[in-house]
Amino acid sequence: IFSFMGERESEFKLKNYFFKYYDSWTLRSPELLQSREIGYIPFFGTMTRHRKVNSTKEMDSFVKSAVPRHLYYSSAYYRKPDEKRMQDKEWLGAELIFDLDADHVETGRKITYEQTLALIKEHTIRLIDKFLIKTLGFDESEIKVFFSGGRGYHVHILSERVYSMTSDSRREIASYIRGEGVTLDEFLKTYKSTPLDHGGWAQEVAWTILSEMGPSPSGNGKISDQVMDLKSAGVRKQKAVAKAIEEMKSANMAEIDEPVTTDVHRLIRYPGSLHGKTGFEVKEVALDDLPSFEPLMECIPEIFTVGEEEIEVPAPFKISLLDEKHELARGKNTVPLHVALYSVLSGKAQFI
Repeated sequence: IFSFMGERESEFKLKNYFFKYYDSWTLRSPELLQSREIGYIPFFGTMTRHRKVNSTKEMDSFVKSAVPRHLYYSSAYYRKPDEKRMQDKEWLGAELIFDLDADHVETGRKITYEQTLALIKEHTIRLIDKFLIKTLGFDESEIKVFFSGGRGYHVHILSERVYSMTSDSRREIASYIRGEGVTLDEFLKTYKSTPLDHGGWAQEVAWTILSEMGPSPSGNGKISDQVMDLKSAGVRKQKAVAKAIEEMKSANMAEIDEPVTTDVHRLIRYPGSLHGKTGFEVKEVALDDLPSFEPLMECIPEIFTVGEEEIEVPAPFKISLLDEKHELARGKNTVPLHVALYSVLSGKAQFI
């Protein structure tokens, strides 16, 4: 016979493990830390924000004292980041942020956590290579990528080109990346006035139409000839082309969380902090390393790889961490500490 820990007792236990991590971590501060707003969610209580720290040393001391369950900093720079009202903070600019998360990717099927992370990484690589570098022209040195510690990635643009951008300008970029308005109907309205040889969605749609329609018997292979043929081809063919364009868009867009990109006051997860629903590290990933990056191998703090814990599992589940598969059965399980922390923090188990 065994008993579960009460919620408060369990939170104390989790907080103690987080304290051990922060007591030994090496703090990495974002640029202009003293101009950022700091926010956090504690183990007991609600979100606290509008904090200012003046140095890396002060930030380190604060984190070790507060032991946050979730830790954030603002993508924006302020003259007075500790003011409570946004209009009093005196906004100076903000990084351009992209959040790619499992909540925003529609797969049409149930997939595992590991498969989800792999899918989100594909979207992240597409965002960087296709849109940020090739289309928008950002240099690799201006792009920082972080595994969120949960189910996705955060991409930061640090460039003088973006700091002063308004929410509306950021929304235009987000909409373009998500392929909003990329349809056959919209193309037919604008193709005569849109350059099709400069890349981008217009060229992708033109190529799709050319591919679907084949050589035009009435012309010399220009898109205008295929459009004329398409208009007289009948409803069935037009629907087939429209479907092909949708499939092309799905294969080429990057599914980002638009409100995160448009919000010029956004709080984002602090580099090196722990995600309060997994126990994984919010880890920066070099662009060259991203294709081979495995978060469930590389984001588990070493301090959590020693020891075991007993947990109660209400419903069986599987998870692969540190390249080791774990099948947790219903009932009592004795598992490695990092497995126990992930299971309890994600709501899949309770401490005994």
